[in-house]
Amino acid sequence: RKHNSKKYGARDEDIWIPRSVQHESMSSARDESAESDALSAGGGPPLVHSLVAGGCAAVASRVFTLPPDTIKARQQVSSIYKGTADAFVKIVRHEGVRGLYPGFLPLLLTVVPANMCYFGGYELGKRITPHHWGPGRDMATAVIAQSLAGVAYCPIDIVKQTVQTATVVQGGESKMANPWHAARTIWNAQGVKGFYRGFVAMNCLWMPWNLIYLSLYEAGKRTASEYRQHDGS
Repeated sequence: RKHNSKKYGARDEDIWIPRSVQHESMSSARDESAESDALSAGGGPPLVHSLVAGGCAAVASRVFTLPPDTIKARQQVSSIYKGTADAFVKIVRHEGVRGLYPGFLPLLLTVVPANMCYFGGYELGKRITPHHWGPGRDMATAVIAQSLAGVAYCPIDIVKQTVQTATVVQGGESKMANPWHAARTIWNAQGVKGFYRGFVAMNCLWMPWNLIYLSLYEAGKRTASEYRQHDGS
């Protein structure tokens, strides 16, 4: 049964779309656009939301990424492993599953604040950079996020790699496998400089990565938003 399109809605080939649905879709698109503009202008949820989200992301990501990262670190400093699978088997056989998570809990105490710096810097960058900069705004945001995160991440990475490779480099049980002992040893030997070895090289890697990653991420969000608004209209 066909209805009058003037009363019930518009007709698209054989599909009837009630006017109420059209109006609701258009209103939703306008609301999403307004919300996005408000966030870009500095409104929206408080920065603490980004800090909490960053901390939760750090915990979840480390659960899955620390084992392969440990295997990679061991393979890079030792030739006793024939491959990734062999390294996994030998570590689990001799050290148990815990061998894949060296210094996991102490690591979280440092990685969580570092991730909070990154996500907090990302949101802060979006709020303080001018909207009319366009793609340049995304790049500036990436620089701010990586600059804040890099200061926190470099010492963490130095201690993490020291702990991960301690049993291989020094052989058997090593005190350097304890994160706190490793950090104290680095501090006593080299002071603050010891925690920032390779800082420039690290940023030469991660700064371009963040410039590409965040710029494409923000561009993708804008494209998706524009598509939904166009589709809704």
